[in-house]
Amino acid sequence: MCQGRGGNVAEAHAGARRPHTSGSDEPSSIIPHLGAERLRAVLDGITDGLYVTDTERRILFWNRAAETITGYTARQVLGKSCADGILQHTDETGRSLCNEGCPIMATVGDGLCSQIPALLVSTATGIIVTRAATKESFGQDLSSQMFGNPTIFYVLGGMLALISLIPGLPALPMLLLAVILPIVGYVKSSKEKKAQAAEQQDIAESTAAEKRKPESVTSLLHVDLIEMEFGYGLISLVDTSQGGDLLDRVVMIRRQCALDLGVIVPIVRLRDNIQLGTREYVIKIKGFEVARGEVMLGHYLALKPEDVDEPIDGIETVEPTFGLPALWIAEADREKAELKGYTTIDVPSVISTHLMEVIKRHADELLGRQQVQTIIDNLKKQQPALVEEVVPKMFTIGEVQKVLANLLREGVSIRDIASILEILGDYGNLTHDTDVLTEYVRQRLKRAITRSFIPDGRARVITINPEAEKVLSGSVRPDKGGGVAIEPAQMQRFLANLKKGIDHFLSLGISPMVITSPMIRRQVKNLSAQVFPELVVLSYNELEPNVEILSDWTVTF
Repeated sequence: MCQGRGGNVAEAHAGARRPHTSGSDEPSSIIPHLGAERLRAVLDGITDGLYVTDTERRILFWNRAAETITGYTARQVLGKSCADGILQHTDETGRSLCNEGCPIMATVGDGLCSQIPALLVSTATGIIVTRAATKESFGQDLSSQMFGNPTIFYVLGGMLALISLIPGLPALPMLLLAVILPIVGYVKSSKEKKAQAAEQQDIAESTAAEKRKPESVTSLLHVDLIEMEFGYGLISLVDTSQGGDLLDRVVMIRRQCALDLGVIVPIVRLRDNIQLGTREYVIKIKGFEVARGEVMLGHYLALKPEDVDEPIDGIETVEPTFGLPALWIAEADREKAELKGYTTIDVPSVISTHLMEVIKRHADELLGRQQVQTIIDNLKKQQPALVEEVVPKMFTIGEVQKVLANLLREGVSIRDIASILEILGDYGNLTHDTDVLTEYVRQRLKRAITRSFIPDGRARVITINPEAEKVLSGSVRPDKGGGVAIEPAQMQRFLANLKKGIDHFLSLGISPMVITSPMIRRQVKNLSAQVFPELVVLSYNELEPNVEILSDWTVTF
C-alpha cells in the first residue's frame, strides 16, 4: 500500500524505461506507450488513485484521483521517485519498505521469473507433440536438432546478451554464457567445414579413381528401333511449351499402325542434331538413316493435281514421302492455292505422314520376337486353346515371327493374328518352311488382301504369259530356298519386259500390280524387287471370286 498525505494510492509499473521531460504541461506525453488521449481520459476517470512508475521507480503518470487523495498535482510528482517523500510503502506493522522490500521492484522480478517456467513448459510440450517418428531416441533427436546447427549457438549467445540487460536478472552468468556459446558455435562450425572439405576431397578422389577404371560400355550397346533427329530450327515442332504437337501425332501414328497392320510400334525416340541443317530431319531404323526430308516452318506444302494448270507463287521442292513435285507456299497464300485446286499440307502433317510411311515400309524389321510374344500373350487371354496348340507345341516364337514378317514385308496386315495361328495349326504337320507357310496364310487371308489392294473390286493389272509362267515354275529350286534357275539372258528379257509394263502403268497414274499363279507368286515378287521393290504381286488364289481383273500388260520372255 502506498500512503500519501491524504490517503491510499494504487501503483502500476510500466515495463519499459521511458525518458522524462521535466516541466511538461501534458502528463500523458510522458507515457505515450500507454495509449494517448483515450487512455488518459480512462485513467483520469477512475475514482481510485492511480500512478505509473518505470523500473527505476520514477513516476510517469499521476491521475486526478491521486491528486485529490495525496494533495500532490501531476506537475509536482512527474519524473520524481515515488520514495522521495511523496509516497511511503509500509507493511502491516507500519515499517517502511521504500529502501528494502519495495513491492514494485519485487513485482518486476517476480513477473519475469514466473514467465520463464511457463516458456519452458510450452516449449517442451511443443517439442513432444510435434516430434516425428525416427529410429533414434528422443534425447538424440533433441540434441541433434537443438545443437546440430552451429547457428543456434550464435543466436542463443545474442539472446542471453540482450536478456542480461534487464534489471533484476543475474547479468554476470548470462554474459558469461553469451560469450561461451558463440565460441562453441565457432568451434563446431570449423569442425563441420573441415569434415565437408574432407568429404569433398574423398568424392573427388573416388571420382578420379572411377574414371581410371575400364569404362562400362554396356549402355552404349542399346540401339533405338525408331528414332527421329531434327535440325535446330525444327525443335519447336516437338516442344509442347512452344505449341508443338508432333509428340501427340506420334502417339496417333502408333495407334493407327496397330489398327492398319496389327503391329506394336516401339517408342519413337525424338532428339535434336546440330549436324543437320536447321530445316532438316532424319528418320532412322535401328540406328541407320532410312529417310530424310526438309521442311519450311511457317509455310504449307502445296501439291498440284494433274488437272490443274494455273500456277501459284512458291518455292519448288519435292514431297519427301512419295517424291512428288510440290511447292512451299506462305501461310497467307494457302486459301488462294486451295481455291485453285491445290492440296495444302502443314509442316507437322508432312513429317508425321513421312514417319508413318517409313514405319509401314519397314514394319517387318520392327517386328521382333518380343513383340510377337506380347501379341500372342494378349491372344491367349481370349483364345487359350488355340495358342496352347500352336505355340510352342507346333511352332516356336521365331518361326511365327518369320511368317508375320513375310506378311508385313508385302503390306499384309497381321491384326487378325487368331486366323493366322489357325492356318499355321492346319499346316503345321505338313511343313515348317516359313516361306511356304506364308503363301498358305496369304491364300486364306484373301478377303483382307482383296480389300487392302483392290478395294473397289476392279483392277487393271500386269499378267505373266502362260509360257513364261511355265518356264518359271519349272525352274524353281526348292533346295535353293525357292529361287529360280534360268539363263541370265532370259532373266534380263523378263525383267526388261516387266519394267516396261511398270513404266506404262506409272505413265497412266496407276499403281502397278502383277497377278500370277500361286506356284510362282513368291518367285515373281523376288525377281521384281530388282526393278521395282514396291511392286504388288498377288496370286489368283489370294483374290475373292467377284473381283474383276483387266490385263493391260503381259510379260513374256
